[in-house]
Amino acid sequence: MRTGALQAALYTKLTCSSSLVEALSSEWGLDPVFDHVPQVPDPQNDAYFPYITVSQVTANQWDTDGTNGASAIVQIDVWSRMRGLLQARDIAQRVYDLLHYQPLTITGATHIWTGVESVEGSTDPDGKTRRAMLTAQVVYDAI
Repeated sequence: MRTGALQAALYTKLTCSSSLVEALSSEWGLDPVFDHVPQVPDPQNDAYFPYITVSQVTANQWDTDGTNGASAIVQIDVWSRMRGLLQARDIAQRVYDLLHYQPLTITGATHIWTGVESVEGSTDPDGKTRRAMLTAQVVYDAI
């Protein structure tokens, strides 16, 4: 179902946006969009925030008489340590603008449609970390 190719396409889409990357932490020394967040020397150091994780990709196969395709649900999280949810929501809006009804280049597949279905904000139990969670649906045909 090409979920690896889908995750790579999302990473490319997000990291190729200078306005998005500029809103994220430069402390990492690389693009702060992860599927696994690297260990930082000091986890209490707020300089590593904000960043993004593309953490969940769940694909359901659907086929027609001549086509193999998939509908994937993708979870993208924006992590912030700024008081309140304003920063996380602002970055989530940038992610929304990049993905909602926008083209996506998926290696080995034909992108049909992407729609952001929800955006919700929360505060982690540590009381410091804020998260804006986006859920998107991506529909594509395999080639």
